Amino acid sequence: MKTFDHVNARRGMAVAAGLAALACLNSCEDAQKQEPKPEAPKAAETTAAETPAKEEQRADTLAESRDALFHAAMDIMVAASANDDFPAFNSKSRSALELLEKYYADLQAGSKDSRERVRTACAVAKVLRNLGSAHVRAEAAYRQALVEYETLPEADRKAPEGCQLLSSIYNGIASSILMQGKPADALEFYQKALEVDKAQFEAVDMKEGDTLEGKDKVSAFSRAVADVVDSYRCLGDCQRVADDPEEAMDTYKAGMEIVQKYGKQFTIQMGISFAKLATAYGDELQRRGDTEKARAAWATALNMCRVAYQSAVDNMDKLEIARVHEPLVKVLKETMPADAPAAEEAPAAE
Repeated sequence: MKTFDHVNARRGMAVAAGLAALACLNSCEDAQKQEPKPEAPKAAETTAAETPAKEEQRADTLAESRDALFHAAMDIMVAASANDDFPAFNSKSRSALELLEKYYADLQAGSKDSRERVRTACAVAKVLRNLGSAHVRAEAAYRQALVEYETLPEADRKAPEGCQLLSSIYNGIASSILMQGKPADALEFYQKALEVDKAQFEAVDMKEGDTLEGKDKVSAFSRAVADVVDSYRCLGDCQRVADDPEEAMDTYKAGMEIVQKYGKQFTIQMGISFAKLATAYGDELQRRGDTEKARAAWATALNMCRVAYQSAVDNMDKLEIARVHEPLVKVLKETMPADAPAAEEAPAAE
């Protein structure tokens, strides 16, 4: 499996593209502010293209283009801020944060619909959380996103996409609180996220004889399974930090039941979630002194990483898999029994 350096070379190019988009956006806005207003045409020279309706349509088109450009940059910067191992990326993300917050303030002051405000509020919160030094501000931003979410029409809130959004907001609040050193307070929101994700999972959970047909159904199923497994892991991790290892183990086991059910055939998204949970489960077993079972869980996670990596195309997926894979290789070597054959570990994926 390729290392962080290979994937991050591609990632660096993506960040550069994001910053270029932001620079272009700033240049457009500066030019628009400095552009002199054209003189009003004489009555005889007025054409259909210069009617108020046409001018309004042009303004709407420019606004949509601005928003599209901004979100292209915003998505890249959210991703860039997710890796605290690379300070240069964080520095660039911080430079974009002010623009993110300004854009959100403009949305609040304008007439943009609440869906756009929710999305942008979540993006601001994610960057704040990922940067690793603004947890209180991140919590406040996620709570504001929750307020924005409540303004969505009921149909939007009850749709699968709305439920996924609510779960991500709950998880964001929880992780921000946890990073402030308050695991007991974070538990409430991790549990809320799990309840939302369990409901979505139960709606798509396959029974004996069921089959998945169509790309949309496969995508919805994969997302629901990955989300609920992630929620079990996050809640279990928080319970462990809150000094409740028995609850943590029960939570990990509940999530592992899903891994065992769908672990023989999974999407990349599911594989990453499965590997993370199996790793956490193995870590908890190791803390209890059961190295043999811990190694079995880690080996399961390692295999899922390698299978997922072989199918991965997106560089961000590859980076995420690498971050899970490399510590697993290390811990399996460190805990290998002295009398184990050298070929115990599977060869690395190309």
